[in-house]
Amino acid sequence: MLKKEYRQLSCYKIMTALGFYDMAAIAINSLATGLLWLNGANYCSHPTLVYVLGTIGLSLWCGACLNCLILVINRILEVTDRRWLYIIYGNHRTYVVLLLPFIYSVCFCFFTPPMLFNSSYMAWFFDTYAPGHEADEYYNYPYTVNNLLVVAITCLLYIPYARRVLSLSRSTMRLSWAQKSFFIQCTSICTANFVAALSYVYMQFFETTSYIALLGHIFWQLGHGFPAIVYIVLNKTIHREALYLLGIRRPSNSTQVTQVSKISRNTTQNSHELFHG
Repeated sequence: MLKKEYRQLSCYKIMTALGFYDMAAIAINSLATGLLWLNGANYCSHPTLVYVLGTIGLSLWCGACLNCLILVINRILEVTDRRWLYIIYGNHRTYVVLLLPFIYSVCFCFFTPPMLFNSSYMAWFFDTYAPGHEADEYYNYPYTVNNLLVVAITCLLYIPYARRVLSLSRSTMRLSWAQKSFFIQCTSICTANFVAALSYVYMQFFETTSYIALLGHIFWQLGHGFPAIVYIVLNKTIHREALYLLGIRRPSNSTQVTQVSKISRNTTQNSHELFHG
């Protein structure tokens, strides 16, 4: 997705940014969490480490949520109003738009309470479970708003998106495989995020068993790890490039020329439609 011909498309820029959030988050909610659990760590035994990891993990999750919302809006405009697609995401404006999730995640990093790991439940909580302290002292209400509002809006926006995709599929304006594939990819990714968001909101306000906590944490891992699987399986371009990268398949010159010419032709056509359509 970092190749120049793919960076011409705003959706690939957004997906690349989302990939960076996901890879960094997996390092915390999977690798670091596994090591903490193996050592029976919690906030009391490793306060600085748990605090820092919890702060970064929280900010990455919230940044990824807003990034998903931006991706959904991009996909909706792709099938509804390409003029607005160009106004918001055209040229290098996508990079400006992607500053919003970054600033959003930084705000969560520095101005909200962090998540704290508890090895007994194998998950992250806002409560330290220290004697003499009430759980509501550690509630992170901005995080709850993020999980209920941003994630909910992202999912609700899929209703008009799905209706539009179905409408175009039934009409004479047939959708390309790429557009249908993007719809399936975005739906799969946002579904995993939605379940993870609801699980962690429940864990923050209600007494939780270790099974529910573990399930919520697994969905948090899926929220960041599932996109890579979806891209490899459903996105033909990424699937093909992954095979090239691993050396399983070698690109031919004719294939590369065809890819570049197709992308260039589509970009030119879209620009013509935007200014003259």
